Amino acid sequence: PLSVRGERTFCDGDSAVLELTTSFGAPRWNTGERSSQIVVRTSGRYFAAVELPGGCIGYSDTVEIVVRPRPQPQISYDGTVLRTTAAYDSYQWFLDNVLIPGATDRLLEPPRIGTYTVIVDSGGCRGVSQPVDIALTAQVHLTVGSARAAIGERVRIPLLLSAIEQLARVGASRLMLQLRYNATVLYLLESSAPVLERFYQSDGTATVTLALANVASDTVATLEFLALWGNAEHATISVLRATWNAPTVTTTWSDGVVAIEGLCTSGGTRLFDDTGAFTIRAILPQPGADVITVIVTAIEDAHHRLVLTATDGRRWLLREQFLRAGTYAFVLAVDSMPPGRYELAFESATLVATSPLVIVR
Repeated sequence: PLSVRGERTFCDGDSAVLELTTSFGAPRWNTGERSSQIVVRTSGRYFAAVELPGGCIGYSDTVEIVVRPRPQPQISYDGTVLRTTAAYDSYQWFLDNVLIPGATDRLLEPPRIGTYTVIVDSGGCRGVSQPVDIALTAQVHLTVGSARAAIGERVRIPLLLSAIEQLARVGASRLMLQLRYNATVLYLLESSAPVLERFYQSDGTATVTLALANVASDTVATLEFLALWGNAEHATISVLRATWNAPTVTTTWSDGVVAIEGLCTSGGTRLFDDTGAFTIRAILPQPGADVITVIVTAIEDAHHRLVLTATDGRRWLLREQFLRAGTYAFVLAVDSMPPGRYELAFESATLVATSPLVIVR
């Protein structure tokens, strides 16, 4: 008799043992082997021949072995979803060799970056895919809010982010944001946002860098500005750069605008006065901010400077730029100046106008 140890149908890589139990001479298998038992790993029909007493040849039963191929799943990725290129009976996905609970479908939206594999079953045979490394990307849009405000009012500008759920997939939670705005019209109150850097340019604009951490909601931050008496009827808040702590985030943006209400205009400039005198017309403090608004009138097309001089002779150049004849408003930061008495000078190529200034804190 011929016995089978193991299944007669099994998966590629497994095996069965065929054993001939006889007291007669050495058997000869149709595989060419001559032992009493053999190990089979391929499909086929197997039997053995035995020499019986008297010289006759006896044959064992024939056993049919079926070896099923193991599936060899392949993974494709379209930038959003992982999938197997063929369908199977069941699936189990792994991330970095760790089972993903509930990930038992043919499709998988990868939750984060990492190495993905899938184990599938087909007809009782299991197969594992080659690993696939996924570097996820996220595409978000940042919208700077817009508003209207009167001079002296505080205005809140939200920074709104779309597709926030994509950030968690790539591990992005910190944003370095650089903004530019007209600093003669708006003053950013630092208490409303974590200001990392702030620079004032000679053209009257300011550039600020914000360090925003733990970004996890649609409203990234709400910036609070003080509306000033400046050189324009509105101020555009422009995004210059958005950098995340994950390099695979692409950010687009829309700028915001703050319109100043209640102004009287003539042509394209603010109508303060029209006497034509070279002078410092007014020095206006801005409540709640370490800045002053200085209103001056130029009567020649030339380079002009605003210089602050302390009683001990120290001088600070606050602003220098080319001006045409007209009246202008400049917002000047005085947060670095110690309290005391100063003289503010407005200088052109041929004229000088001065005004006393007292800084008190």
